[in-house]
Amino acid sequence: MATPDRAGWFDDPENPEQLRYFDGILWTTNVTPRRTRWEAPAAPQAPSTTPVAPPVNPYAAPPATPGMPPMTRAGFSAGPTTDDGVPLASYGLRVAAYIIDGIIAGFLGMIAGGWFLWQAIAPVRAAFEAALASGDPEGINAAMTNLDLRALAIYSAIALVVTMAYQLFFLTRWSATPGKLLLNISVRRVSRPGVLDFGSASRRVAFMTLLSALGNMPYLSFVGLAGTVADLIWPLSDRRRQTLHDKVADTVVVVGRQSRR
Repeated sequence: MATPDRAGWFDDPENPEQLRYFDGILWTTNVTPRRTRWEAPAAPQAPSTTPVAPPVNPYAAPPATPGMPPMTRAGFSAGPTTDDGVPLASYGLRVAAYIIDGIIAGFLGMIAGGWFLWQAIAPVRAAFEAALASGDPEGINAAMTNLDLRALAIYSAIALVVTMAYQLFFLTRWSATPGKLLLNISVRRVSRPGVLDFGSASRRVAFMTLLSALGNMPYLSFVGLAGTVADLIWPLSDRRRQTLHDKVADTVVVVGRQSRR
């Protein structure tokens, strides 16, 4: 092919399908296709009347199964629920409510039976002060033997009855004690929502009262203590987060309040 006598775009001597620029002296590296093909835009399609399923989100949480913990997007359990999907109260909330109710019931017990408690410890205080004044170390150690066990037993019985009445009163009216009401949790039957009936509430309270009574009895206090500890820690490994007194009464503790039906 003859060398052009001027600068410009000419047939590429190395590739007949493209043009190469000649600067008047040398062939440059600038090339371009001999022609450019343009495709006409496609005609717009009529909208389809066939319903299209929404895209599946692979990261969406699966639907909750009744009685099973709902799953979060990260794949971790958000907590167990009742068979009808109500979240169960956490162990921490239950412990906090237990402490609050213990303080309130203890205060009411002191009001009702505080005189007997004072009578029980008065001999101890008198013996301790006398031994302290005389400098008798053996008397100080022996002061506790002067405890009036009869008065102490009466106080313990009164406190137990007050606690039992406290629990029954609130459970049969609001299905929650003040501690639970404060933390927005409540007690309900396993099979259905609603405020507890007297039978369920009394079975629940009677079991707790029995453990407390055993804890105050000679030779049986170890049984009461072991039962109370087992009752308190049982929800940690239970599918429904039930305590032993929940199982006796067929109840669970859930988030939210109960309505009368």
